[in-house]
Amino acid sequence: MLRQILAAGAVLMSVCVVADAAAQSSRDQFEVAFEAQETKRRAIIARGLELTDEEADEFWPIYDSYRADVKLIELRLVENLSMFSENFNTLDDDIAEELMSSAVGIEADTARLKREHLKRARRVLQPVAALRYFQLDNYIDTAQRMSVQRQIPLAGTDLEELYLRQQAAQRR
Repeated sequence: MLRQILAAGAVLMSVCVVADAAAQSSRDQFEVAFEAQETKRRAIIARGLELTDEEADEFWPIYDSYRADVKLIELRLVENLSMFSENFNTLDDDIAEELMSSAVGIEADTARLKREHLKRARRVLQPVAALRYFQLDNYIDTAQRMSVQRQIPLAGTDLEELYLRQQAAQRR
């Protein structure tokens, strides 16, 4: 169970890099996965934007600052997933409330950060390029979130039953 949820946190940062949860802490796992994901994300965005040298000189420092802030928010998400994993079998109302409150705060902070960042990026990108960048960023985020969500069991569920359902679905 812990491995599954920690792996989901790693998938959030990279679909391709999942370290052994027993060998590394969730924070170490996060760091490795985030850096691998960042290289791929940056390459996708660079290909999608096709910036001139002048535009790139202005855009990439803004982007790097944004991703550093995203990393802090995503670390909070990994910590939230770890808390869920640690308490999965003994989940009570207080822990559920804390997890929900934390998740809503993470979502709110993510939305605020995106708004602020897009405002800064629009100062250096033409409107169509800014929209394309926003689309690329959202596409990557959505794909990563979907990968994570598929691996996280619903609270209060029977894991054995879920596992059997997943196995049956994979055989179809």
